[in-house]
Amino acid sequence: MCVKGKYIKLKGGNNIKPIIKDSIFELRKLNYSYACIGEKLGISPNTVKSLCRRNGIRPWDTYKTKKQKANLEVCKYCGKFLIQNSNQHKTFCDDSCRFEYWKEARRKR
Repeated sequence: MCVKGKYIKLKGGNNIKPIIKDSIFELRKLNYSYACIGEKLGISPNTVKSLCRRNGIRPWDTYKTKKQKANLEVCKYCGKFLIQNSNQHKTFCDDSCRFEYWKEARRKR
């Protein structure tokens, strides 16, 4: 996803999947910073910022601590916000995302 300042290049936010846009909006409403959202989803913080401003998305909650920002988890395939309910660490939102992610990974080899 994100490798030391290298982000996926997108022009105008038109290439972003709708699920990722929904995740961006949901996380921004929970008052995560543009940089934090961009880093977790592997896109530029400026893209996140412009998408939120164009769509009138404003934060609703109080500011997040560094620990809360570090614990933010998103699905590796679709970028959907994950809620960790148990001691097990979730990486994907469901089995279909997991299967698709690994299919793409095999094709890249």
